[in-house]
Amino acid sequence: MDRKLAKQNPRTHPHNLTMNENPNPIPAILPRSAWESQIAYLWAVFQAKKALDEIERIQNEKT
Repeated sequence: MDRKLAKQNPRTHPHNLTMNENPNPIPAILPRSAWESQIAYLWAVFQAKKALDEIERIQNEKT
């Protein structure tokens, strides 16, 4: 029985994997940068809404 073993990357060798690492990661739906920019956009929207709510609260206290 003469089988050729596929070369394994040292990073994906079973002895070098930790419990949380997956040797066959599932590709992301969107690139990581797209997720990060979307999160940054939502963060900016929420911060702007928070600031506008605070301005509205202060104006309502004056009246």
